[in-house]
Amino acid sequence: MQKQRIMSTILVEIDVSRPAGRKLANDIRKKRCVNFAPTAPLGVTSYSHEEVWRKFEEKFNAHYGTNHKFDI
Repeated sequence: MQKQRIMSTILVEIDVSRPAGRKLANDIRKKRCVNFAPTAPLGVTSYSHEEVWRKFEEKFNAHYGTNHKFDI
């Protein structure tokens, strides 16, 4: 009779901005059973394409004193 393996999921956040974090991430990446899912750091928000262009349009018009509309 075979033993059943119980799969566990562990979510870990590794700071790869330092050498120790990069080394740990590289060591873990070599294992075949590990999946990496890059995420945005806490406090960082992601914007849609339209939001980025709208913000650019606002800054552009404020800087140059114009009223251009960018059709995206």
